[in-house]
Amino acid sequence: MITKGSQAVGIQGIARDISTRRRAEEALREADQRALSEYERLLERISGLAQALGTARELSVIFRGLREFTKASVPCDGFVVSLYDPILDMRTACFAWGDGKELDVSDLPPMPVTSSGPNSRAVRTGQVIITSDYMSATLGHPSVIVGPDNGLRPQSSIAVPMTVMGRIIGTIEVQSYQLSAYEPEHETAMSMAANLTAVAIENVRLLRREVVQERQLRNRTA
Repeated sequence: MITKGSQAVGIQGIARDISTRRRAEEALREADQRALSEYERLLERISGLAQALGTARELSVIFRGLREFTKASVPCDGFVVSLYDPILDMRTACFAWGDGKELDVSDLPPMPVTSSGPNSRAVRTGQVIITSDYMSATLGHPSVIVGPDNGLRPQSSIAVPMTVMGRIIGTIEVQSYQLSAYEPEHETAMSMAANLTAVAIENVRLLRREVVQERQLRNRTA
């Protein structure tokens, strides 16, 4: 009887182990499927962004398309695009959105690229900078901080460099009122978007230069 009882306990233990392992494997498969589905949705959004940017002839169109992608892809309460001038070592905010509306940045002066602010680090290193203590990280550094009149301020940010042929042309900064809002998948999404945006910006700049050159040529030959 003792032997039979011991065997019964042993069989039950094995059955429980098998059941636990099967549940773990099933949970892992479900997690993998969710990750795959989310990545497929990301690729669809990236494809839509690429189409929108590919036909853009104005920077404002580029920035608004990027904003819509960002709002759909990552936690986003504030959104700022800055262009970088390597000669002056300055960046200038050229588009900002927060709390459901576009913000006027026309009067903001160029901001020096310091050594430790999130955007400056993104420019200096060419890497994505995720910050979970945003107000502390930007204290004493030039920045554009969104927030309503009630005093609510960002707790997290992700600063993403925009690069063309290894050259930094600016940054995208997304802000969130949530603590520790940004995960590696958000870095992936914004890095893909930043690459497309950088190329679109350079295309618009090239078109503008061509227009200016053609106008100058016509003036000289008139």
